[in-house]
Amino acid sequence: MKVRKILAEKGGTWVLQEYVPNLLLQGGRKFHLRVHVVVAGRELVAVHDHVLVLLATLPLSLLPDMVDEAEMHKTNACQQGVANRQTMLLEQVPCSVLTLVDE
Repeated sequence: MKVRKILAEKGGTWVLQEYVPNLLLQGGRKFHLRVHVVVAGRELVAVHDHVLVLLATLPLSLLPDMVDEAEMHKTNACQQGVANRQTMLLEQVPCSVLTLVDE
């Protein structure tokens, strides 16, 4: 199995996740939302108005020869580097641009 080989060669700590079968994409790219929340006891929970959408650098492709392309999967701005960073505010994303991919 390819995963076991990589773990044996590189070592370290890894987080592995199964693919979600029906992906929600923004403009064909994987994304995650960064929401800042402050919780002060039971009485106060505050959510910041500006939710960030962090996008992968490349559009997602499920073709076998493309699946290992890391830039399709990285949505963390620190991992992407400044030149490739793809970030916007949630209110800037038109709802019609969000698409569901059914494998």
